[in-house]
This record gives sequence, structure tokens and C-alpha cells, in this order.
Amino acid sequence: MLTRGPGRPADAPVPVHSPNNAPKIPLHAPRSMAPMNTESARRPGLLYRSGHWCARHAWRVVVLWVLLLAGLGVADAKWGGTFADSFSLPGTSAQTGADLLKAHAGASGARPHPS
Repeated sequence: MLTRGPGRPADAPVPVHSPNNAPKIPLHAPRSMAPMNTESARRPGLLYRSGHWCARHAWRVVVLWVLLLAGLGVADAKWGGTFADSFSLPGTSAQTGADLLKAHAGASGARPHPS
């Protein structure tokens, strides 16, 4: 006897999977099934818990950010220094070029733009 696969006679119809008789596969595993990774079965990590807390307390998070930014502004006003936009690198070619530009700033020969 000829067979088409294990235990199927040669004259048996070959099963065709169409949308009507497709095998039923659950989209989500039932809750009774144990997870593959037992590490993930433990309680959620710190990042998940903090994100969950922030999502539940959105207005508190916004207020905390505003207070933090205001506090940083006050701290900068009280202890912050001033900006320095001048520097020198003595003995370098960059410093020599900067000194030449400063010495000949008005002698470029260019005409001022009429305004």
C-alpha cells in the first residue's frame, strides 16, 4: 500500500489550509502557561516601576520637573560664574593668526556695507 505521509493511504485527500479550516492558534498564551524565562516571572524592575509611577502621577511629575528647573535657575544665579569668551594659546600658530587678525582688523580693504 502506498502512503502519503505517516499512516495516510495514497488515495486520501491532502489537507488544504484555507481561512476556514486553518489550524487554530491562540494569539495570546493562556495565563496558566508558565513563562519560558523564569527570571521575568519575578517582580518588575526599577525602570518599569518608576515609569509606571510616572504614568500614574503625570501632574506630579510635571510639577517636579518645573521645580527642578526653577531650582537649577536659582542655583545658577546664586553660585554660577560668568562666561568667558576670550582665551589665549601662547606660542601656537593659531594664537599668531589671531594676533595678526586683531592687529589688522580695520585694514582689510573691504568697503563697509551701505545700510
